[in-house]
Formats: sequence, C-alpha cells, structure tokens
Amino acid sequence: MLIKYDENVLQRPDYLSVDFFQEVTEYVLRSPSPDIKNIDITMASKTGDNYCSLIYRIKILYRDCKDSKESEQLKTISLIIKSMPISKPIDFLLDMKVFLKEKIFYNLMLPLMEFLLDDQRKFGARLYHCSKNPINTLVFEDLNTLGYRIASREDGFDETHAQLILKRLAEFHAISIIINKKDPMIMKSFNTGLLAKDALEREGNSFFKLIQFTFNALIELTKTIKGYEHITRKLEKYAINLRSRIIECQMPQTDDYQVLNHGDMWVNNLMFNYNEQGKPNDMIFVDYQMSIWGSPGIDLNYFFYTSLPLEMLKSKLKDLSLIYHQNLVATLNRFNYNEIPTYEQIQNEIHKRAAYGFFANHTIYPLISMDKSLSIDCTFENLAHEQFAIKKFQKVFNTPRLKAMYSYTLKQFDEMKVFD
Repeated sequence: MLIKYDENVLQRPDYLSVDFFQEVTEYVLRSPSPDIKNIDITMASKTGDNYCSLIYRIKILYRDCKDSKESEQLKTISLIIKSMPISKPIDFLLDMKVFLKEKIFYNLMLPLMEFLLDDQRKFGARLYHCSKNPINTLVFEDLNTLGYRIASREDGFDETHAQLILKRLAEFHAISIIINKKDPMIMKSFNTGLLAKDALEREGNSFFKLIQFTFNALIELTKTIKGYEHITRKLEKYAINLRSRIIECQMPQTDDYQVLNHGDMWVNNLMFNYNEQGKPNDMIFVDYQMSIWGSPGIDLNYFFYTSLPLEMLKSKLKDLSLIYHQNLVATLNRFNYNEIPTYEQIQNEIHKRAAYGFFANHTIYPLISMDKSLSIDCTFENLAHEQFAIKKFQKVFNTPRLKAMYSYTLKQFDEMKVFD
C-alpha cells in the first residue's frame, strides 16, 4: 500500500496512516480487510478559503475482496478529511466545543432531520469516522462525487442561488423546531455559537482580537468617507464596550422564536448541484461546528451580510425574507405544527439581530470576500500578529468593493439604531 501526497500538502500528517485508512475503508465499504492498493492525499481547500481546519481530499484505490466475481476489478472511493489541530491562535475553538458539537450533529441530528423530511434530499455529508487523538479529525463522504460544488466566495451569490439557499434554510430551521418539540434535550448540545460568551470573555482570546482589528479598520475607513463623521463618532463610542456589545448580539432573548441555526452561513459552507443549463437545482450545507439554538435572525443576518452582493442587499432582502417565511410555514404545516410564526415575527427576529449582521459584516465579510492575491497568506496564525493584521486589513478595507459595501451598510445599521 502506498500513500502519495500532492505537492500542495506542505505538512504531511503522520496520523493519517495506513492503519487509519484501513479502518476507515472497512467502515465505508462495510467489508473487512479491503485490499487497498493506493492512497492519494491532496489539500481540498486553499489559504483564505478555510481558517480553522485542514481539509484533505483522499482518493483510495482498492480491490473489494468480498465479491469474488469482481475480485480483479479495482475501485475508487473519495473522502474528505477535516482535521482541527488546535494552536494558540485558534484555541478559542475549544471554548466553543466545536468538535463535540459537530460529532453530535452528524451522528444524531442529521439522520433525524433527513428521516423526518423524507424526500431523498440531504442536509449534510455522511460522517464515516471521527477521532480525537492525536488531532480532532472527521472523515466525510466527498460531496463532489455526488455532483456538488462550491460557488465563488469572492463573487457572492446571484438571486437564483440566494432563493434556493433561503428555501433550504427554512426547511432546515423548520425540521429543527419539530425535533425540539419531540425532544428538547437534544438542543442542549447547541448552546454555544460563533460568539460564545465564555470564549470571548477569556483574556487573550485571538478571535476577539480579530474582531478588534477589523473594527478599528472600519473606523479608519469611515474617516475617509465624506459625510460619515457622525458614524465615525458612533463607532468610536461603540468600540469602548466592543466585547460586551459583541457578546450581547448573540445572547438569547426571552421572546425569541427559536430554531437550530447553522451558525456559519457563508459561501464556502454551501454546496450546489447544477442542471444541464448550469442552474442550481439543489444545495447542501457543510460545517456545522458553529450551530446554535436561537433566533433565526442569527443565520439570516449572517448570510445576508456576508454572502449577498451589494445590489441584492439594496433591493432583495424583503423578497428573500418572504421566500424564507413561506417555506418555513409550508414545512411546519407538513407536520401539523400549530405555533406558526407570522411574516412580521420573522421580520422582527431579523431586526432584533441586526447587531449580529453588523458583526458579520465588519468581521466576517472582509475575510471571506478578500481577493485571492490578498488572502494567500491570511491565516489565523498570521492574523494573531498585530502588525500583520493591521497592515492586511488596511489594504482589504481600502478596496473599492469594501468601500462601496460599507458606504451602504453603515447607513443601514445606523438607521436600525445598532450603534445607539
């Protein structure tokens, strides 16, 4: 058996051994001792496409020994491996319990959701294997083999993609409501999200430092935009209590209409299947490590302000919100659920979490919309260094795209009284 590494694998992971792949392949094939001939390992994501994990694509060439008729025929399986080595710059992930949460989702929630929806569509990839030692590692089916692929993170989504996403998200949220009604204890596992209070309050938290770096870059940008002096003053005042304001925007409120949020709704966590005309006809979510039980305004604002092009933000939010509500109601009605939210309730949830949209817009959007020429060295390890981060975000925030975005969204957030 031979393991081959592509040249883009700069650090060869020792824990991805022959024995490891033998065990995984046995489970995938439901067959003891498959005759593995070759294993090819390549990186499945580039710097700037994924900040917290190492993503590998694995091609395994094997002979299936359980079928004597095909014993001479070589076959291939393709897998995705997600490894999460915890270094100092990303140790905040431990506070967020991301590995445990993702295991629970894929092993428990995902099968339940797909069983209840019962329409042959998937909400996520199949999880084949997980291990904590020596590094948190998850092994998934490769969705590329089923025809799914990721859209461009730099371009964001067009209206066709956005409508499909909102329909699917509504179904996901609705099914989570049904599951919670049957067994509320399940959702106790999803009590932390991207803005976990314990993580953000810990001294030296590198994610909060990142939030500070982007916020300061935003303030400096507003100083260059004529007529935004009042917004600059409001942002400078907001910055005084930035940590508490950030924590507050995710905290539960007594009147929340609650769902299980995906928690990280941006371009690279959404994959699409396309028809012959190149139009998306299905989509699937990946990466559930930030999932949180709470207001749907968390997912909706995060998606709107990280993944929609500026023109859609200006003209299509009401239409997309309506599509979301219609599909949420339709799915809940399938299960004869009585507590149906009105469109006004959903709009209220979005408005209540506008501060979450502001966080996503000033911290996440610059990272994921970054041009590849700027993102080539953009890792959490590098961003943990203050001088690197300041210089990087100075360049990013001064691009025409971000200037245009913030010229619009800052006025919008100001009108919604986010800064007050």
